[in-house]
Amino acid sequence: MSTAAPTQWKTLPAPDSPAAWIERAAEVAAILATDAAARDKAGATPYTEVQLLKDSGLVTLLGPAGHGGGGQDWTTAYRVIREVAKADGSIGQLLGYHYLWNWAARLVGTREQWEHVEAEAVRHTWFFGGAVNPRDSDVVVTEDGDDLVFTGAKTFSTGSRVSDVTVLEGVLEGTDRHIFAIVPSDSRGSPSTTTGTTSASGSPRAAASPSTASAPRGPPPPAMSTRSSGPASTTPSTCPRSSWSSSASTWASPPGP
Repeated sequence: MSTAAPTQWKTLPAPDSPAAWIERAAEVAAILATDAAARDKAGATPYTEVQLLKDSGLVTLLGPAGHGGGGQDWTTAYRVIREVAKADGSIGQLLGYHYLWNWAARLVGTREQWEHVEAEAVRHTWFFGGAVNPRDSDVVVTEDGDDLVFTGAKTFSTGSRVSDVTVLEGVLEGTDRHIFAIVPSDSRGSPSTTTGTTSASGSPRAAASPSTASAPRGPPPPAMSTRSSGPASTTPSTCPRSSWSSSASTWASPPGP
């Protein structure tokens, strides 16, 4: 990527209107366009490009303004994605999936859970990935004391190599309860293959044995959220910090320091 990234973003106020966010996205696109074709041909993992999305503020576009996010709606998000994709389709895809998975807590969590997730996501500038595609069998979730263990594999996970956190979904063993969880991406198992170009997609696997692991660039992602088959009702539960590993997960970070 060009080294002409606008460092002034870190010293300027965040955009405060949809038009200003679209303009910011256009600035990002101009940088991406300088070497998009070369990067796509090389198939390089887009660490630098994701950092560009973070530095520009686009990652926190949908986050609550009260916590430092952009406070924008999905109409603006779609326009931002399109603007970025004009220059680099793969990075536009990554950004679109990031917004989707960042929003997932609102779909399956309690209000307390999704408010906590969104606040932490803005505070630590999390970049989201997800491994919830329906092409494969459900991941099996088992209980191990106070921990939850996700065991299984998914053949597709957009952003698996560059995300800070990943949304997982599985079925609690012996029930029809679907459990969604957010885990640090570097502790849920390494992608075994790359199925995308610079979208950094892969096939994540979750092992069966929980072990203590460090948090993802800030505190680990609140309590687990569960949903029964059929109507979208939720029941909260909790997991300790020590459950962060390649297999045990919580629905964002525990409250408190």
